[in-house]
Amino acid sequence: MTFQSKRAWRLQEFAAHGGNVNCLALGPKKARLMATGGEDRKVNLWTIGSPTVTLSLSGHTSGIDCVGFDESEEHVVAGSASGTIKLWNIDKAQVVRTLSGHKANISALAFHTYGKFLASGSLDTNVRLWDTRRQGCIYTYKGHGGRINCLKFSPDGKWIVTGSEDGTVKMWDLGTSKVIQEFKQHSAGVSCLEFHPCEFLLATGSSDKTVKFWDLETFDLVSTTSCEAKPIRQIVYDPKGDALFSGAEDSLRVYGWEPARVYDSLCIFWGKVADMTVQSNQLIGASFQHTNVAVWVVDIGKLKPFNGDVTPLVETSDSAPPHAAPTQTPSTRPSVSPSQPMPSQPALSQPAPSQPAPVKQEPLKRTPPKQRKNLQHWEQKGPTRNRDMASCRRMLM
Repeated sequence: MTFQSKRAWRLQEFAAHGGNVNCLALGPKKARLMATGGEDRKVNLWTIGSPTVTLSLSGHTSGIDCVGFDESEEHVVAGSASGTIKLWNIDKAQVVRTLSGHKANISALAFHTYGKFLASGSLDTNVRLWDTRRQGCIYTYKGHGGRINCLKFSPDGKWIVTGSEDGTVKMWDLGTSKVIQEFKQHSAGVSCLEFHPCEFLLATGSSDKTVKFWDLETFDLVSTTSCEAKPIRQIVYDPKGDALFSGAEDSLRVYGWEPARVYDSLCIFWGKVADMTVQSNQLIGASFQHTNVAVWVVDIGKLKPFNGDVTPLVETSDSAPPHAAPTQTPSTRPSVSPSQPMPSQPALSQPAPSQPAPVKQEPLKRTPPKQRKNLQHWEQKGPTRNRDMASCRRMLM
């Protein structure tokens, strides 16, 4: 019997480092590349599907706590327990920048939408914005009361949103370094966040076991999911923005948000899932435990609502009125070009326990959803698509 009727399977598992693995990241282009960082002070690069290390990078003097790629996958960045950040050119396997300034462990990293700018978050509770070409810190954003767990730039590159162990989410204006908005409704640390690909909508996941959805025009709370069994570790929207995937230690859920509802649920015992991405109608998830790393694949086409069945398993009652669920009509948003398919699908060594029967509830009466600004307001068009460093600096300065 195959795992969940072949809806999900473990593609590979292997020893990635000589010491414990602390972090990992999937390449943003095609999910073909993965970086891992460990207590052995190394950053290792892997090709998905192969257990052989492609490249091993050294230079840090303490354990690696955070890794990430730029959008082109030409550079990989790693932050260490000492607070130092190093940037490598992958083709040359050389350190091109060393950035110092944080006073404690690096806990979050993200590249700016345009140009060679990098944001970092730390256990010291500060967020720093770096110009990697000039090897300097442009701004320091202060205001959180706990470790920075996650951060992301807005699709237009004008904001940065940060999630902290203090349970708050802050939205910062890059040019003024001031807080535009603060969201305080989570009751525990914020572990992950994600911008909707087509609308002014932000999702945040937390150790309080919920996902919250925020309207970025009004800054209102749109809805909150019911509590999962375990803390939320990762979230990601599908490329068309029709649903949100939420990963906890032992499950994957597919959510809608107007109102909050569970479309589908899957038992996946992947443990410390540290990154997820969607490519070619597949969700790729990567997790780590001790010295090992595992890569998982989920066939999205076999999950609701992507299989044509739009009936939710559960509709929760804690959605923020007056927003309602979207009508069930085909999406008119522009599609994202698929990449090459993943390698063949090996079966798991042992089947997972069967899923509990879904909870059925009467469907809610729905009104047309709120019409938010769409993709045209996030999409980079004309001169902004190829914005150079000078124009980026003018925006930031």
